[in-house]
Amino acid sequence: MTAAWIAMTAAAALAASAPSAEAPAPGAAPSAPAGPDVRRIPAPGGEVVLVGPRDETAWSELKFAPVRRVGDVVYFSGVVIGPRPGEARDAAAFKAQARRAFAYLDAALKAAGLTFADVARLETFHVWNSANFEGDKDAQFRAFAEVKDEYFKPPYPAWTAVGVAELLPSAGVVEIQLTAHVPPKPPAPPKPAARPRPAIKPAPRPPAKPAPKPAPRPRAPSSNNGLDIPDDESALH
Repeated sequence: MTAAWIAMTAAAALAASAPSAEAPAPGAAPSAPAGPDVRRIPAPGGEVVLVGPRDETAWSELKFAPVRRVGDVVYFSGVVIGPRPGEARDAAAFKAQARRAFAYLDAALKAAGLTFADVARLETFHVWNSANFEGDKDAQFRAFAEVKDEYFKPPYPAWTAVGVAELLPSAGVVEIQLTAHVPPKPPAPPKPAARPRPAIKPAPRPPAKPAPKPAPRPRAPSSNNGLDIPDDESALH
């Protein structure tokens, strides 16, 4: 492993905590970088998510995925908190650097369709005696926890904090690693039942017209010269 490669790795790792926007002042509300470039790369079981130039460098030069989804689990590679050249190293400056890292994580979570509420596991690696932090172990832990609590609300994730001798970036003080769970999609609302079509009643038939009465048959003219003489034999005496 060459010194140049280590230097490039360290620069990229610290850049993870450096979105384009300035870090908020201590105590300011957390915010994510505005509109980071997001690229998705299909991968077995899911995808790789790249957020901005830092992640592109990690993918193309350092050969690792900053964010990798497999099924309903999303893994976030370590994000390093530490001072850039010229930055102070007291507790207030460390909090600003920590907010810078969490702002990147906020953007990465959103790019994966998640929030801090979806983080199931938090792992942090602390260099307690780092020359890049002016304070003891308790001061560093309190400063980190204060910033963490600005982002994580109940229900809290599982958390493991480990003390280490050093991190790959020489200026690194704390490295953060997340594992998140993709929540299940809500079931689709049931389709409304089809309305039964009303039965079509046949139109009533008009009443049948009575058959016309036959016209009376005309009587044959009498041959009795106007005398009303019945021709019925019963009329004869």
